[in-house]
Amino acid sequence: MRERFAEYTVSAGSDERLAVRLELKDTGRGWLGLLTGGESPHIGGVVLATPRPSLADPSKTSCDVASIPVSGHLDNEVGSEVAALLCKTMEDAVVVVSGIHADNASPDDITEIYRNVSNATGQMLDQIDRSKNGHSRSVQQDSSQHPQVLPA
Repeated sequence: MRERFAEYTVSAGSDERLAVRLELKDTGRGWLGLLTGGESPHIGGVVLATPRPSLADPSKTSCDVASIPVSGHLDNEVGSEVAALLCKTMEDAVVVVSGIHADNASPDDITEIYRNVSNATGQMLDQIDRSKNGHSRSVQQDSSQHPQVLPA
């Protein structure tokens, strides 16, 4: 049985205005996450991802994803991507509460936020793998080795 209540935190992004923080807590029977960042971290959406066999290939894991946005917010979109990726990789239920805000964000700013989220997610998976197995999922730690979370 894995350690309950283990906590993990990573941050990504050098520009504080576009940086993100991902926190995960292992409850022993699922994961509770908080994805925040930008100039005004907040609660913008809640996502639950639960694992199931893939419809295309039952030997692979897929996830059902349920999302509840705060009215007028789009944070649940990036939260859905992160929750689904963590769910598939860890083959466990994942809840992600997300809220990232940067004032007057340009399209390039949004791209940078998504890049930071991708990097944070990859760093998180590496950190969890190291704590459980004593090694990282990949030899390289650059962002090209991390799973990609991309805008729809």
